Amino acid sequence: MLCLSYLKEGGGDSSGTSGRNDVSVLQSGLNSATTVYALHAGGSTSGEIRATWNHNRSAHFTRYGYAASEAELILSIFDYDLYRNSYADLMNAFGDNRSQYEDHLLGYGINENRKWSPVYENDYYFSKYTDLKNAFGNNPQQLLKHFVNNGMNEGRQASPGFNVQIYKGNYIDLQNAFGDKLISYYQHFVSYGQKEKRNAVTPT
Repeated sequence: MLCLSYLKEGGGDSSGTSGRNDVSVLQSGLNSATTVYALHAGGSTSGEIRATWNHNRSAHFTRYGYAASEAELILSIFDYDLYRNSYADLMNAFGDNRSQYEDHLLGYGINENRKWSPVYENDYYFSKYTDLKNAFGNNPQQLLKHFVNNGMNEGRQASPGFNVQIYKGNYIDLQNAFGDKLISYYQHFVSYGQKEKRNAVTPT
């Protein structure tokens, strides 16, 4: 989730009440981290609004070293409760402001090797795959980019607590819903499966 003030003319707070534009946040997708911002600007067409949003979104993510598509995939497997509850320094700094946790993750947490997802651990991913060691070394950002751009589609395992092929094989309802779209299984586990105590480790 981006800071709303970034999208508004003249800065201001992120409540959507200051500046020339009203800003509303619409939730979409499997994970609440997937967010769509709708700008209601007087006299602007929907195409102009979308173009402005796409430009600002890309610029926001680029400053962290990620393309917008990469950042959105990262946030789709981000476990907000895990990140918030695991680190007292972040809780003291950000309270319950999810957007600040997400910005911290992209800007600092990944490179600091913090725990943030039940389906991804940097050291596990690095240790498990020799080809990744040879290509990237233990570079947290490059390893994560590979995971979201390639690894999930290839069904790679990046956490001892989640094997996508086992998760898929164990649940016919997920097979019916997602078919062979492996990314959706990772996202489902983060948003729902772990809370439902679904088994992603041993075949049943």
